[in-house]
Amino acid sequence: MDAHANKWLKLIYDTLVDILAASGGGAAAGTYTDLSGTIAAGGTSQLLVAANADRQGLVIQNPSSAIESLFINFTADATVDTDSFELLPGEKWTSNSVEEVNIIAVTTGHVFIAKELLP
Repeated sequence: MDAHANKWLKLIYDTLVDILAASGGGAAAGTYTDLSGTIAAGGTSQLLVAANADRQGLVIQNPSSAIESLFINFTADATVDTDSFELLPGEKWTSNSVEEVNIIAVTTGHVFIAKELLP
């Protein structure tokens, strides 16, 4: 297997491990909803996912192909500064938070990957 395929397999494995950890560490029972997309207006916070008491896990990734950071925040608008969590290209964030999540990037069309685990 070539290095590129190995990189993708490792990314998939790491993401699944993170989802399991965010959902309590056991076998994840539920349905993954794809929330992936692009930033609609660069420099403007956008809702990634509304608050949901049934959420079992959430994974957000700034793809390694990105050329800028992606910022996330809970319950309030995301900002491009120290008030939001910064994901550098290739970094991901996992959580079992049930709060609203907002995202922002500087450039319109910035791609992000996001999956929500629901029962």
